[in-house]
Order: sequence, then C-alpha cells, then structure tokens
Amino acid sequence: EFGILETVGTADAAFFVNLPRVRVGGILPLHVASSGYQVDGFRLLGDARLEATGEIIERGAEGFGLGINAGASVPTGNEETWLGDAGATFDGGLVASVGAGPVVALASAGIQTGSGQILDDVVWGNRVSWGVGGSYAVTDALFLSAEVQGDRILNSSTAPGASPAEALLGLHAQTWEHLVVHVGGGAGAPDWRALAGVSWNPRAPQSTINDRDGDGIPDEIDNCIDQPEDRNGVDDDDGCPDGSLTPTRVQVLDAAGRQVAGVG
Repeated sequence: EFGILETVGTADAAFFVNLPRVRVGGILPLHVASSGYQVDGFRLLGDARLEATGEIIERGAEGFGLGINAGASVPTGNEETWLGDAGATFDGGLVASVGAGPVVALASAGIQTGSGQILDDVVWGNRVSWGVGGSYAVTDALFLSAEVQGDRILNSSTAPGASPAEALLGLHAQTWEHLVVHVGGGAGAPDWRALAGVSWNPRAPQSTINDRDGDGIPDEIDNCIDQPEDRNGVDDDDGCPDGSLTPTRVQVLDAAGRQVAGVG
C-alpha cells in the first residue's frame, strides 16, 4: 500500500463580490508543495473555480433560510499527479440554515460531475455531496464553527473509498476593521488537514440619514415615518402607503409657533 498523494500545501487565492441576494466569485488554488507517488516537487496551479450563491429565502438574524449554489472548475491543474481533474467539472446544490440567537445550523446537499479518473476500484465520476455544520458567535468579533462534509461516488458506490468524509473545526476572529483571521483543522479524508487564512470583507458605510420605517425617504420629509412607502406609482415620494391609509404628520409647536425639536 502506498500513498498516491501523501501531503499537499495549498494557498487559495479567492475573491467574491456580494450583490443583493447573490454572491459570485472565483478561487485559484496554488499548490506550493506536494509529495506522493511520482508527485514530489513543485506543482503550482490547481483547478481554477467559479462559484455563485443565491438566496431563495432570507434567514435574517433568526429563522429559516434557503439558498442555491452552482460552480464550475476548469482543468488548469495536473491530473496525472492528482492535483486536478482531467476535464471541466460542474456542481450545484441547496443550502438550508436555521438561526437562533448566537447559533446557526446548516445543512447542504448537491451533485457534482467527475472526470472519470480511475484509481483501483474507484471511478472518480459523478457524485453526491453533502454537509452539516454550525457556528457559534462568542462575541461580535469571534466565531467558532464545526462541520462534517463528504461525497458519495455514484459509479463506484460499493467500492472501498467511494464515500470519503471529513470533520472540521474552525475559529474566526475579526482583528481589525474588515480583516478576519481563520484557523482550523480536521480529520477523515484526507487523514488530517490544517487550515489558516485571512479574508478582507469591506462593507458599505452605514447611512447617517434618519429613516425610521426603512423606505429610503428621510424622516424629515416622510409624512408617515412609521409606515413604509409602497411605491406603486402613486405619490411615491410622500413616504406613505397608498392603500386605505391617509398620510398624516403631526407637529408639536411651542408658544412662539416653532416646532419642538425631536417631536413630530
């Protein structure tokens, strides 16, 4: 028995863009070191990958959420050393989440195509992927995570090694502004894994405009500061819904006829 691919040191260069209800991005693995059967030496590129995730049901701070994801990998790696697939692969699936206070639980399931590479009795073809996990917010700047993920290779479902799985633990700390440090590790398939990374996730600055009902119309010109505008083409700039409600705005004046600050 010998190791086809014994150890791999990989640095992932990744970028993602967050849009309303959608996130898109890409990952380029850089295998800075590797060893195994005829694998010794420097093998730089892995398979480049594009990903997209969409939100079907918004979870918010608490409640149930549902998302859909899709991805594609391009064979830029070296399939002969098991550091890449022989052809392009595609995948897609669903992710469900439930939140309660500082705890979030997740479960995912999907399908992924394979290149058909053969290793003993295993044909690395189409497979079902799955995962369960969760996170716990210790503070606003410190999170703990745990997950178990795996695959079921459909072409070789009864062969040894056709159902690889791995358990992972992680710690995520926001150290400065939008900079987050990630460390973790796991065991399973592969035998063990150590993880470390840094991500930068800038956010749009918070608006300083007072808008109590969140309809985008400042309170100072909103005739219904507690009732959001419904934007139906009828008086959409008065800040009031146009059903059976009547726009109202109450002003409290002092004896000299001036509006009392902070009232109305």
